[in-house]
Amino acid sequence: MTDPIEIDIYVDGSSRHNGPLVDPYCGYGVYYGPDDKNNVGVAMSSIDLVDENIAPNGPRAELAAIRHALRDVLAFNSSSVKHTILSDSKSSVEAITVRSKKWVKNGWKSSNGAAVQNRDLIMECLQLHKEVNRNYRSNGWGPLYLFHVHGHKGVKGNMEADRLAILGADKDKLLRDEIENRSFTNGEKHLKELLEEEEVQGYNKIGWFSVLSFACFVYTLPMLERSKR
Repeated sequence: MTDPIEIDIYVDGSSRHNGPLVDPYCGYGVYYGPDDKNNVGVAMSSIDLVDENIAPNGPRAELAAIRHALRDVLAFNSSSVKHTILSDSKSSVEAITVRSKKWVKNGWKSSNGAAVQNRDLIMECLQLHKEVNRNYRSNGWGPLYLFHVHGHKGVKGNMEADRLAILGADKDKLLRDEIENRSFTNGEKHLKELLEEEEVQGYNKIGWFSVLSFACFVYTLPMLERSKR
């Protein structure tokens, strides 16, 4: 049996502009090597729909990056290339490789009885890992390893994954700004339709107070939606 080609996949998550009043902009990066077509920086808003009230955060971005890499490996299903996934998020690596075993037994409850955060991503990563390892066994290989690597220590792959993750977070800002602008535009359209329906001229029928109140609601709606999460 010929030994497989070993390829490392570096993954990272990014959370920018953190603060108590505004959700951070989040993204993740997956790095295979220089100029590799599979290198990617992804905005979290492109995979987590805002109307599902999933709060963006760094840990979720880290797990999404691992999931992306596992999906890639499963899709490759190569008989000659074996991958290793490296993340600088120790908590994400251990969530999948260590702590998940206890969580499964506890009905996905943490030690304090609270529901495990980001359970959906962790469960999918476990299933993907299992399927990849099944393919690896059929090739006579050992399992796909998921390792922790220290971040910001000059490791080329980690630095490139971090760069892609920041790119993904920047994309996230653009996407969310577009969504909020569209929400505001739709609100303005609704206001115009309301005025036309009432057949008013100069806002006489509904009154200035109602118009201004509705306009303020439209403007603050995106911020209110974020504050709920």
